[in-house]
This record gives sequence, structure tokens and C-alpha cells, in this order.
Amino acid sequence: MNPPRFEPLAAGGAAVPERAAIVLQRKKIDALNITILKGGGFGVGKWATDHGFRLTPDAPAVLDFYAKRSPIFMAVEFDSKRARARGERVGDSIPVHLVIPTSRPWVPLRILALGTKPTHAVDADVFLLNDQAPALLPIPRGAPWIGPAARGLNLRVSEPASPELLGDLRADRGMDWLPKSGMWLTYLQVRATASQLRYDLAVDPSGRGRPSPVDAGLAPPAHAAVTASGHSLWGLWVGVGILAMAAVAVLARERRAGRMAV
Repeated sequence: MNPPRFEPLAAGGAAVPERAAIVLQRKKIDALNITILKGGGFGVGKWATDHGFRLTPDAPAVLDFYAKRSPIFMAVEFDSKRARARGERVGDSIPVHLVIPTSRPWVPLRILALGTKPTHAVDADVFLLNDQAPALLPIPRGAPWIGPAARGLNLRVSEPASPELLGDLRADRGMDWLPKSGMWLTYLQVRATASQLRYDLAVDPSGRGRPSPVDAGLAPPAHAAVTASGHSLWGLWVGVGILAMAAVAVLARERRAGRMAV
């Protein structure tokens, strides 16, 4: 399977200063202004506040949590004026297609609790599409794999993807590389409180059954996270059909009277 190729993000090969964040790419998608950043937790947080993003009190800890494993972040700004001109309404969604090759994808779940009270309910749906049934960590409740079960993470579907589903996905822009058959669908529900959501979802799509406890947030990194030029720890591994947000921390801000959107 061959997903579309994109030019790799590059920062000139220079090391990222400890207290600086480098802008790698900017893109406008419908009513969203998207910025891809490279830097540590402090540098990304400073860039965000310098550019009008309002960070919650727990943001520094969450940024550090992700920066220790990956220096790549995505900041999203919602432009309400552009949204009105496009006729978009409250509740409309704006899809963002990321193609980020990596051998170790993960889904950032902890960030869903950013800025919330410990008792706040966090509801989210996660869909994975892979060549075969992936191994996950932590283990969702109801999963057949042996390992630590995550509170608030529940397995709902683990089965071959139907030709109808793959056909619908292939019809989307930029998704015609998907095969017509031979892929595995995993659907998980996050139904947790903010205090329970202290983990991410690590994915091993290789068939070896070795998802990383570091990527899942269950163990501290033994060394600094590698960059995108090596075996990147961030991204969306569409090379084998993983369609799930990985280690891309997302910041969002309001612009004028616009609603916050991610």
C-alpha cells in the first residue's frame, strides 16, 4: 500500500535550542490555521502564549509530558470570520488529514483532559485501521490481549474492515491509496473521568505484540525522543493503514468571538 508522498518537515538539521520553538510548517484548512512546531514544553508553551493562545494552568505539565517523548506539536487556530464566510455552523467538523510516517504510532489521549476538573467526563471515539489486529497498551477493557487494563478505555470492535467501509474511506480526498480489502478495524471508546485519563494509547501494528510503555505514558523515557528524521515517535502511520492521531499535541485558541475548535 502506498499513501501519498509529502515533502518531509525539516528544520535545517540544527538542534532545537532548549527554550525555543521552531515553526516547521503553516497551513490553512477551511476555517483553521494550523502551525507545526518543534521544541520542548517550555518553548512551545511560550510560543503559544506569545501568539495569543490561552493556556490552562495544567498546560505546562501536559506539554512537558509530550515533549519528553516527541518534540513535534500542532497548534490549531479557529478563524470565526472565515468560518462565517464559508457558511459553517456550530457543530460542523473540519477534517485534517495528516500523513506522518513512523514505526511507533500512538494516540494522544491524556491531552483530552487538558484544562478540566478531575471529575469531568471525557468521551471520545478512536478508530484504527491496520493490516492486521494491532497490539495496544494500555489494554482496553474487553480486549483479548493480556496486559494492564485501562480504566475508561473500552474495546467495541475488532474485526476485518468491511468492503463498504473501505469504499467510503477511499472516496475521501487523498485516500484513494487504501486497498479494497484486507484491513483490520479497531474501534475503541474513551469513557473516563479526567483524573483517570493519565495515559496515551500505544500501538504496535507490526504483529510482534510489543507496544511501547513509554509511548503509552506508563514509563518515563530512557533518553531524549528522536526527531522526525529518525524513527519518529510522533504521527499518523498511514503507511500500513493506521488512521489514528498519534503523538501530536494540539493547542487551540479562540479568535475574536469564535468558538474554540480542535
